[in-house]
Amino acid sequence: MVFAENWFCDVRGGRPGLTDCVPDNDLSGNRLPRTPEFTGSITYRHDLAVAGFDVSAQATLNFSSSFFHSITNFDEGEFTSKEDGYENLNASIRVTRPDADWYIDIWGSNLTDEQHKIGQNVAGSVGNLGFVLGEYTPPRMYGVKFGVNF
Repeated sequence: MVFAENWFCDVRGGRPGLTDCVPDNDLSGNRLPRTPEFTGSITYRHDLAVAGFDVSAQATLNFSSSFFHSITNFDEGEFTSKEDGYENLNASIRVTRPDADWYIDIWGSNLTDEQHKIGQNVAGSVGNLGFVLGEYTPPRMYGVKFGVNF
């Protein structure tokens, strides 16, 4: 497969050290964009009774190997499309009564507060300058949720 991206070469023209700026790129052997070779998750849940309440504690670790945001698998300079592998930890505690319809959840997501790029596009701007647009995972968040089962 051959992919022409002359516009990208025009944007980056004259930037030394960037090697993938050729009129046609041979993409054979490249990994598909945003497709890590390995992803997975591990969840641990523990249910127990405490002073007449049912308590459920749960933690989930999600992980992903590295991947590229671009079909060219470009990994040089400030325009790299590679995202390193990462982990994400979420946890929650649910409290309820055995005979009740209500529950209270105390939860936290991205507890390590690490941000990872989940989307990226390289764009050109006026004057042949280039810039990277990226979307990132949310920061650490936590809260309390009240609910009713009916």
